[in-house]
Amino acid sequence: MRIILADNRKEVRSALRLVLEQRGDHVIVGESQDAVNLIAQSGRLCPDAVILDAQLAGLQVGERAKVQSLTELVEALRRLCPSIRMIVLGSHPDLKNEILSAGVDAFFCKSDPPDILLELLADLTN
Repeated sequence: MRIILADNRKEVRSALRLVLEQRGDHVIVGESQDAVNLIAQSGRLCPDAVILDAQLAGLQVGERAKVQSLTELVEALRRLCPSIRMIVLGSHPDLKNEILSAGVDAFFCKSDPPDILLELLADLTN
């Protein structure tokens, strides 16, 4: 599976890359630190999946933001790559339903073991 990792923090992206490349049949084709860059990379690379942080930079309201919410980001990514699968990372499990209502495929709590993320990816490919 070809994946783009999107998180504000490089150390989170590095940890995800390590887990995914060592323990699965996944290739990281790109990394992004904000929503604007994620949209650009997705349009260019059309990955199979995106793993993105719920608090990704560029999702807040502002002059430079291309998208104002997670829902708008999901819609933009699906316009570029209709078959793209999305897993959103969050620190607060109580926000799971709200995040899933944005149209993403799965939610992964950052405090869960990495095996859960691998299971979610496996479920998305079936």
